[in-house]
Amino acid sequence: MVAVRFVSLITLAAALQACGGESSRSGAGVPTGDDKTGGAGLGGGASLGGAGLGGAGLGGAGLGGAGLGGSAGLGDGAGLGGGAGLRNVAGAAGASSFVPNHGCQSRLDCSQEQACLQYTPNGPADCVTPAVPTTTCNASNLLNQCCTSTDCSVGACFLTEVFPTGPCGLGGVSSYNECLSDACQVDGDCLASQLCLPAGFGPVRKCMIAACRADSDCTAESGGACVVFRGGCCSGNLGGPTTRAQQLACAYPSDGCQSDSDCAQARTCVVSAGRAHCADTCQ
Repeated sequence: MVAVRFVSLITLAAALQACGGESSRSGAGVPTGDDKTGGAGLGGGASLGGAGLGGAGLGGAGLGGAGLGGSAGLGDGAGLGGGAGLRNVAGAAGASSFVPNHGCQSRLDCSQEQACLQYTPNGPADCVTPAVPTTTCNASNLLNQCCTSTDCSVGACFLTEVFPTGPCGLGGVSSYNECLSDACQVDGDCLASQLCLPAGFGPVRKCMIAACRADSDCTAESGGACVVFRGGCCSGNLGGPTTRAQQLACAYPSDGCQSDSDCAQARTCVVSAGRAHCADTCQ
């Protein structure tokens, strides 16, 4: 009789232990089961960042594998911003995906002294600090063309910086006052591959390379966007650094970029045939 009761107690204890293993908050979570919220459950076993809220469910190894932004992520990619993030390597859904930045939407997106200006009526925009004509000059600087705008027969007097061998060259920079006037008034004053920058982008209006005016111009792939390619210097080239001009270009989710920071390490953002993309060499 004693033996029977002892066996019954062991059986009951085992049943209680099995029940607690599946439903306890400190065990494998509540609820459980292959068809429930997750394999190991909410808060169980490996917690909300291990096998947690997902198991075989929301994303392979759960809502993040190693947490929200972990290595398995929402859709088996590199997580929602994890690994390579929403840029150009793994993306939020397991595939490469460039997210374009169209710039400011209104004056509220800019600092107090800046204005939000669009490059084209349906194109990207930037926060721009207005250029103000100068009213003083250094008498010892023999390069000065003016001290105030009244000294200019055409245009206005601005303090300018001139790079004798280009912005990325080794020739340094010279600063002096110069009389400047608009180089264009409409796109027709520029080359076919250029647009005339609206007033406010710099001291005067000038032509800028533009392979597109709006997203609708970018049709080589789905999801194309007309973006501002930031340009900058190419380092490591034979003969010294070269300059990549800022311009409007088409960018696509598969390989798009606007600056080097959008590309994987050791790659750079370049424009080829009007398309901004990541490349192994800078040009």
